[in-house]
Amino acid sequence: MVDLRAWRAGFEAAQVQALWFTVGVLAMLLLAAAITTQAAQVVQSVLLAVGIGYAVLMLVQWISGHDPVGLLFGSPRYAATLLAVLLPLSSKRLAAILAAGLVAGQSYLALLAGAVGLLAQPRWRREARWIAPALIVGALAIFALRSGPSGPPWPVWQTRAEAYSLAISDLRERPWLGFGPGGWITTVPFRQIKEGQTDLFTRPHSELLGWIYEEGLVGLALLVGWVTANARTLWASDVVGALAALTTLAVGLHVFHIAALVPWLVLVLALGLREVRHG
Repeated sequence: MVDLRAWRAGFEAAQVQALWFTVGVLAMLLLAAAITTQAAQVVQSVLLAVGIGYAVLMLVQWISGHDPVGLLFGSPRYAATLLAVLLPLSSKRLAAILAAGLVAGQSYLALLAGAVGLLAQPRWRREARWIAPALIVGALAIFALRSGPSGPPWPVWQTRAEAYSLAISDLRERPWLGFGPGGWITTVPFRQIKEGQTDLFTRPHSELLGWIYEEGLVGLALLVGWVTANARTLWASDVVGALAALTTLAVGLHVFHIAALVPWLVLVLALGLREVRHG
């Protein structure tokens, strides 16, 4: 549906969006079919090695007075996003390093996602009873500090709300099929300029809202149907905590539109979709 609508739209933003979506989905499905049990353990080890490397680098940057953006990320929040997804997969020894990197990233959404992931991961549920509340308190503290005199006033509920109100108004005109692939970036920022808004959202900062805006209620129904059809496999997977963290992040950030994040997230999704056979 995405590719067909992009082809019919005939403009570059739609075609690039459709290509990005198609390559990501194909990679996820092919990897899910190809990864064996032994290979899955190797992939998890590689992911954790990457996460630990990023966490250590972020801490060094933070202590040195630089923005803890890791190696390829342009924002500490994006680097923290990767750590939040990987935290539930770590051992108790490595978790302390990843958690420290999360704090350095100063992302309230990443801390919240990490807490959700720990609560969902079976081997972490006992410790998560006290670790998760600590992460949530930290998330609230960072949110309050970033929304104080030195930062924008309540960024989620003010600056985002202005853009989201325009998007919801648009959706009332095209509720079923939305504005098509690339519809957000070619519509919402220009609507903001027309309304005199200065904090332009070229991305919706929410994969869920972006999907509904571009694919409408029909696209939402297809997404819910796909998740429902694969729910048993996803819930039984060894990476269910990482999937829970990723879902939390996708509600509040455009995680699948950040090039430095996508390869690692595709691997996590592939691990989640891999059929788990016991015995």
